[in-house]
Amino acid sequence: MHLKVVDEIGPNEYESVLEHCIKSANGIVICCDVSKKNSIDEIETRIQRIVRVKSLDLQRIPVVIAVTKADIESSEHETTIDQIREFANSQKIKYVITSARFGTNVNELFETISSMSSDVLLRNLEWVEKLENGEPISKKEKKKCTLM
Repeated sequence: MHLKVVDEIGPNEYESVLEHCIKSANGIVICCDVSKKNSIDEIETRIQRIVRVKSLDLQRIPVVIAVTKADIESSEHETTIDQIREFANSQKIKYVITSARFGTNVNELFETISSMSSDVLLRNLEWVEKLENGEPISKKEKKKCTLM
């Protein structure tokens, strides 16, 4: 599988580029910095943008929260991992606790989002194949698949 990684942090003049990347994305990783107090608010803002741009319900979009800076002392955490876990569970989003400094769970993060994205792509391919073969598509199938 070939992954293309786009970093969304940058000047606002790149908003249209970011929205194009979101529309075409088969999976999205949202980073959450435990050393920042407003991390959960930032996640919520990003999720709202993703849902708005993709015009899809969150459960139909492969999203993983990457909890970053897991290597720093918990006394330096402005947002606790428990708060992030609770938020992720309430939104039914997977999360992976990572440390770029030590490489902790970085491979697991990419394996998780790749697996989730592959599942979506396979559903899309099955749907396209049915269309090409002239087979009927049920309303239930249409709801679980979006062509990108």
